[in-house]
Amino acid sequence: ATAPVTATVTATATAPVVEPAPTPRARRPAAQGPASTRRRARPTTTSDRGVCVIASSTGGPDALSEVFSALPADFPLPILVVQHMPPHFTSLLARRLDGRSALRVVEAAGDEPLEPGVAYLAPGDRHLAIDARSVGCRTVLSAEPPENSCRPSADVLFRSAAAYGRRVVACVISGMGQDGMLGAVQLHAAGATVIAQDQGTSVVWGMPGAVVEAGAASKVLPLSEIADALTLSAMAVVARAARPDRETGRVPS
Repeated sequence: ATAPVTATVTATATAPVVEPAPTPRARRPAAQGPASTRRRARPTTTSDRGVCVIASSTGGPDALSEVFSALPADFPLPILVVQHMPPHFTSLLARRLDGRSALRVVEAAGDEPLEPGVAYLAPGDRHLAIDARSVGCRTVLSAEPPENSCRPSADVLFRSAAAYGRRVVACVISGMGQDGMLGAVQLHAAGATVIAQDQGTSVVWGMPGAVVEAGAASKVLPLSEIADALTLSAMAVVARAARPDRETGRVPS
């Protein structure tokens, strides 16, 4: 099911801007040629250091294309994406993003281990979530009832990511309605970094606007700055996970 056409949030409030982490390494050149022929260096183990979750709807495919084409090949976290689309179209979108990105982008099949630098797109008419209890953490697909009249729903994905707390980087870009707002509030309360696209560059400012109005946005950015913000925030998550706890001396799992 696709997202309903609802009243667009018109709030213009801005949220406090979190100081960025150190400047990331320069991006690699844009990928050329078929995705299947590109060389992608990938870790061979699953990652539970953290996750990046993204939600979008109306205007999302083009916005996602711009963001993914600017992400570096060594992006350090797995990415899970909910784009409101019917079945079949999500598989086409995954191939389109894969062809334009240095990352590997796939339509989620369920029960996949989460790998850093791989993006998993929710298939149409299925919720996508994270099973953080499994070894290495895995994708979960379900046909549970729609939320916010949407399946896949951003709120379902965001809630499942909340177990990661401060190790989550979330982003809400252009889209109608308010799907993702409640999940973003939960993530923000858990210490996650939540990025919302600004009104000026959104095709529809419903979803990101709802997040901003709810006070759950750590940063409100134009589309052109979101890829860098995601990379900086993901690097900060990984750096934080690698630092030993001051009291126990243990590295967080």
